[in-house]
Amino acid sequence: MLILDPECPVERCGDNKNHSFYYPAKQIGEITLHYCGYERCRAGHSYGPAVRDHFYYHFIAGGNGMIHTGEKSFVAGENCGFLVYPGQMIAYSADEKAPWAYLWVAFSCFGLEQLLENRGVGREQPVINHRNPHRARDLISYLNKVAAERGPEAALLGGGAIRFLIQEICESTGPGEKLQPEGASARRYLEQALYYIETYYYRQITIQEIAGYVGIDISYLSRLFARHLGTSPVRYLRSYRLEIAHHLLQNANMTVGQAALATGFSDPLYFSRCYREKYGAAPSQVLKKRENP
Repeated sequence: MLILDPECPVERCGDNKNHSFYYPAKQIGEITLHYCGYERCRAGHSYGPAVRDHFYYHFIAGGNGMIHTGEKSFVAGENCGFLVYPGQMIAYSADEKAPWAYLWVAFSCFGLEQLLENRGVGREQPVINHRNPHRARDLISYLNKVAAERGPEAALLGGGAIRFLIQEICESTGPGEKLQPEGASARRYLEQALYYIETYYYRQITIQEIAGYVGIDISYLSRLFARHLGTSPVRYLRSYRLEIAHHLLQNANMTVGQAALATGFSDPLYFSRCYREKYGAAPSQVLKKRENP
């Protein structure tokens, strides 16, 4: 059963349909949330053919339906999703006996199509068989709630939830069967991985998360780091955290434990050992120097 907060301001449409509108297209980093909502369709209810200028993702919470892209048709049911691409002509219809109910989110995301193509998903194969359907449903339900509240922080929270939704889609589709590209594409993947590390170093991120964000498998990510940086993703992440911690210990009023936690080290003893290996001195010695210059 699909439930939204009854106090959320939504437009009441026909066909048992609630539609939560959000901001018009406006670039916020790489992702813009446009609108989201849900619909419990009548038997045989259809939409399209139609074209949009943004991505349009549906998560099927129950029932079945048919998606038509050009000359191909796909059957999709409960716990699956399907993605409509910008500029793509598409139509879809609910099953006559078990019509579907779905949640949707419309958004823009620069570079998403290329990322998904590397996972074996594209305009010709729009259906996603979720490995963790409960996570996908929770994320889109959360987006509906955020969009309906229309608060000043909604854009930031919505963009974050879409990133996690994209990660779930990537994890569900796998690395794909295509050969991994080299040259300019490889450099772009490396830049995306470095961006993720340098943005989220303070969290307990994993190499699997980084690879999922970029849209490549872990082994290829490791080869990129080895070839271009002469190190592994794990070592690069640890070294980057230590550099930030070193700066904090020298310039901020922080204890060793606080600097460790602020840079993603959950164990202060492990942090101290790694710090000594990199800088040849214990972090406590740096603190003494700062306090007694």
